[in-house]
Amino acid sequence: MGIFSVAKNITTDTDKGRLKILRNMNKIKGAFITIGIHRDEKPYASGKRVQDTGYYNEFGVGVPERSFLRHTFDKNRKEWRRRTKLLVGDIIFLRTTVEKALRKLGFEMKEAVQARIETIREPSNRPSTIARKPTVGDNPLIHTRRLKRANKSKVHLKKLIGYT
Repeated sequence: MGIFSVAKNITTDTDKGRLKILRNMNKIKGAFITIGIHRDEKPYASGKRVQDTGYYNEFGVGVPERSFLRHTFDKNRKEWRRRTKLLVGDIIFLRTTVEKALRKLGFEMKEAVQARIETIREPSNRPSTIARKPTVGDNPLIHTRRLKRANKSKVHLKKLIGYT
């Protein structure tokens, strides 16, 4: 009788980050940022809502239209799409997290909106408004700077079932 050896084929599954990548891809779904004056913004001391001031100026309700949100998004849309694609790649390949990527993009967007508020010059305020708000100068949206400071970014992450 001879000695027989039986070779067993053993397959091992080595995860080289696939599950982490799937988890990160899943976290992207339902995640988004909002830019602007959010619902929880505290009103002016007078009780007037900052959101109303933003709305009136953005769409020209009772005052000349001074778009700061739409103008900024129209101007930067292509660049922000490009940045989003890069950040999605960074998320998928574990170079950053969904939350960090969205915070970074949201910060850039918020800064652009605030810069637009600082630089709007037209249409200018009426002489009676300038007399009432002498610190404004030639910028119709800067008086207390509250409208500018109220424009913020918020990250929204959605809890999903699956590779979490």
